[in-house]
Amino acid sequence: KNTLQRGQSQSPSPMTKRQGGD
Repeated sequence: KNTLQRGQSQSPSPMTKRQGGD
């Protein structure tokens, strides 16, 4: 959940969040 919240804040798209998080 932490990563999801972080990605959401940075990137609204889950795909981008996944790439950025990685």
